Amino acid sequence: METIIVYASRYGTTERCAFKLKEKIYNSYICNLNVEQKIELKNYAKVIIGTPIHIGNIDKNVKKFLQKHEADLSNKKIYLFITALDEEAINKIEEQLPENLKPKIVYKSNFGGRIVKSELKGIEKAGIEMIEKQMNKDFTNYNTISDEKIEMFADEVNKK
Repeated sequence: METIIVYASRYGTTERCAFKLKEKIYNSYICNLNVEQKIELKNYAKVIIGTPIHIGNIDKNVKKFLQKHEADLSNKKIYLFITALDEEAINKIEEQLPENLKPKIVYKSNFGGRIVKSELKGIEKAGIEMIEKQMNKDFTNYNTISDEKIEMFADEVNKK
């Protein structure tokens, strides 16, 4: 039974998590939705979808993928992971998913998030600096990605 990991990434965090999963999941293939949108899903029984959460929203390329492949995905086991600093974000994004795909999600997880201030530009950098002042916290190189959550996710995919 083959598995495809499709993901989009803004600053590389979701991509790094997708590749960590690929190392741990048997017979898996990977596809970056920022580069490739033409995906043939018929060869895959399991589809892992990875997306960063930015201002409470899933990535636009992931949204396009879900809309374009909604019919094909309704016959698959779907696993969803996000990268987000907000621990509750995984529960807040379900409203952004097509209604008929929600029951197809076998397992979902928020792996955590990462901020590297030097990678940010414009309004994003200004926003983080404003949050730093409000919270009296340094986000220069802030990382909450959990290898344990990635491992648990891979175990769930491998056992079903």
